[in-house]
Amino acid sequence: MVKGQNLWSAKLRSLVTCLCLVPLHHLSLNLVAVGLKEGKIHLYHGRHVVDYISVTDTPSVVAFGQLEQEENVMVVVSLGMQQTFVFFVAKFWAIIQI
Repeated sequence: MVKGQNLWSAKLRSLVTCLCLVPLHHLSLNLVAVGLKEGKIHLYHGRHVVDYISVTDTPSVVAFGQLEQEENVMVVVSLGMQQTFVFFVAKFWAIIQI
């Protein structure tokens, strides 16, 4: 049994496939990235969706952090039909097919 108090819950239109904490230190903000089966990643601040990212396939893994010199990089791995890595760097992104 899990101890604690449920602070809030949210109804989603699709199944959750992955989760990731997105710490934005320069904004003193923590978001939660929720990968959905419909090919979207919703970014939550508390119970509110603040943004979303569309990807070509269902995300299997979402990771956030530093990649070499770039900070605030989100890497999305989808292992569906296209098998892709998607790198989101600030407002720039690239898709690498395997």
